[in-house]
Amino acid sequence: MTMAGNVPSTSADVMVVGAGIVGASVAYHLARGGADVVLLDRSLPGAGATGDSFAWIGRGTAGAAPEQLLLRRNVFEDYLRLERELAGMGEG
Repeated sequence: MTMAGNVPSTSADVMVVGAGIVGASVAYHLARGGADVVLLDRSLPGAGATGDSFAWIGRGTAGAAPEQLLLRRNVFEDYLRLERELAGMGEG
């Protein structure tokens, strides 16, 4: 993704509007595929419907079935991998 400080560039191959879970994922995969991507949102990433949703997978374990615990662990490990992979992205 092309950034100049915190301001997106004026040209790109693709512009994705909405930095929730879907928009961020689309932008991420397009950028990994080599596209120059601008990701726009009216607020902070994940601050809209994604941030308000109860659909996220937390790290809680109370009353969870073994399959749920495995899914939560795998999702959390993937989150940590993405956090490392994207460290510093978008910073000027």
